[in-house]
Amino acid sequence: MIRLTDALADFDLGALGRDLQTASLHQDRCRRHAERIAIPADCPETRRAAANIDVTVAALSSAERLVALLGRFLADEGSGRPQAVKAARATPLAMRRPGSMLGPMVVMQSAEGR
Repeated sequence: MIRLTDALADFDLGALGRDLQTASLHQDRCRRHAERIAIPADCPETRRAAANIDVTVAALSSAERLVALLGRFLADEGSGRPQAVKAARATPLAMRRPGSMLGPMVVMQSAEGR
């Protein structure tokens, strides 16, 4: 069985995250440029390509967040044992968000206290 930490050992997640963020910013600049030049109606392929920029930006941004999450996960895995957790306590109803239909929230506390 392969471990996630082993599978990702060959990747530089920090550099990959920066590259994805740079690509996302570049695509966003392209979108703004396309809006400024007002693509003529007789250029359907160009209009379609410009419309797809938002999809590309969203995908690149999501990939960048995933890479950042993987980096945090790997850092946590390498830090040793997880932090000890005290018993959960319920948050009083007065502290819930207004309009929330959920029951009392459970808030975990670390072993060191609040």
